[in-house]
Amino acid sequence: MKRYYLATSTKARHGLWKDVKAILEKHAALELDWTVMFDNYLKAPSDALRKTIASSEIACVKSADIFVLLLPGGYGTMVEFGAAYAAGKPIIVFDPYQKMGVYHFLHLPGLQVTDNLEELESKFVELCEN
Repeated sequence: MKRYYLATSTKARHGLWKDVKAILEKHAALELDWTVMFDNYLKAPSDALRKTIASSEIACVKSADIFVLLLPGGYGTMVEFGAAYAAGKPIIVFDPYQKMGVYHFLHLPGLQVTDNLEELESKFVELCEN
């Protein structure tokens, strides 16, 4: 079974992120639920935990088969995107709020982009089958 990484801003982790995650999990396994680590960090912030979170997230981006970016994203999301792009991962950009224009590097070649949930699932299934 393929594994995927789902990146978005920390503010979006309770909204559409959960809906997208539920759809994608029908077809592949989530590499890391970073929201759990982030919620733990909010309870007891520390530099050590920041380092653990950052290291875990980058390692999981690199080990995932597919990278899905849910816009909008913050600085950390863009770092994860850059790591996935540099690693040559297949990337789907899901832009339901049509915010992509403000992210110049999301216009790089090879990205699959959609603002439609059904199309996201279709693109994702196609990547899972390859």
